[in-house]
Amino acid sequence: HIFSLKSSKSMNTEKIFAELEGFAIYEPQLMQEYLYRHHLNDKNVLAYFTETQHGDNITQEGIVVPIIGVTADDYAFKILEKLPVNYKVISQGWVLQVVSGEIKVIGIGYLSDITMLTENRSLSFAVSNGWYHLIIVSYMDDVLGKTFGLNLIPTEEKPIFKGNIATDYGF
Repeated sequence: HIFSLKSSKSMNTEKIFAELEGFAIYEPQLMQEYLYRHHLNDKNVLAYFTETQHGDNITQEGIVVPIIGVTADDYAFKILEKLPVNYKVISQGWVLQVVSGEIKVIGIGYLSDITMLTENRSLSFAVSNGWYHLIIVSYMDDVLGKTFGLNLIPTEEKPIFKGNIATDYGF
């Protein structure tokens, strides 16, 4: 398998809160390099990503994938090898590049102060390095409740970005 949960907690008990009613799925090394390369030194990177072209750039470059407009609540995240039959909403066209062997998920509100990006506030998944077409599905898991499934499809080169940030995930 090319994916696994990196943290020591079992995915069956791990959920994360939607800070500011959303999440950011990101590649930690690429995000740090982007911030450094563009001299974005303020700890409020959420402002850069929502008020400037940087948000579009990091999304299209496969560094950060936003999930916004969800109810402030706890949600589970799972890496899926296949899509569940009972999904509510499917969002396709996302691009993700992995260079550090992991991706992280954080409540998007924590990007307003990146010093708050700590291991206990995020989920980490071990993922093989490379380019991925990311499909996000929302569904109700029998055990976990509100769940986002991440289906990562490896590609030889950077996929064409077609993600829709305004997706309503039905929660």
